[in-house]
Amino acid sequence: MSDSPEHTDYATLVEHHPFMLTRFLPDTTLVYANQTTADFFEAEPDALIGKRWLEMVGEEQRRQWHEHYAQFTPEAPRHQLINCVNGPKGEPHWVEWTNTAFFDDHGALMFIQAVGVDVTSRMKACTALEINEERYALAQQAAGFGVWEWYPQRDEIVWDPQCYRMLGLSPSDKPLTFAQWLTRLHPDDIEHCSQAVNEQLLEGNGSDSFMTR
Repeated sequence: MSDSPEHTDYATLVEHHPFMLTRFLPDTTLVYANQTTADFFEAEPDALIGKRWLEMVGEEQRRQWHEHYAQFTPEAPRHQLINCVNGPKGEPHWVEWTNTAFFDDHGALMFIQAVGVDVTSRMKACTALEINEERYALAQQAAGFGVWEWYPQRDEIVWDPQCYRMLGLSPSDKPLTFAQWLTRLHPDDIEHCSQAVNEQLLEGNGSDSFMTR
């Protein structure tokens, strides 16, 4: 059976699958790693067998794994996890794993099968976005301007914290209506601001909200 064409084709597919495929025991000792996994770690598949992958990650990732491991049950055998591992040339890489646990008839965990995808680029992009948002918040605070957003369909205005600080008010979870916002304007500014909002709405840019600062 093992020499059948079907088995050979499946084995070849698994070995050269674009995703990392591994199988490991409850203590994270690897019992299988495909060629893609070995290439990622710049090693031969046989060199990875018998090693505990948990020793290849940092302390925070180990703590994360122990919390993740506790979630596996026969009723919920599949969970996802993103952790940081030392990839090619020892550089840290973020890998998203889909882990599936296999249990025996008595409910004891026998092994876990994992499918991994390198998501380092995605994680770096998210980090860069967070940094840019933080810089924008600092710049906004330094410049002293606030941002509010109006949702015409439900007539709600949401202020950012700076808006409240500028007006000497305490932040509230209750949105303002457009009419309530107008009452807070100086009488000389009501017509000008109302016109600016109406012009924005008439442009019909497809957005369901209006933002200003």
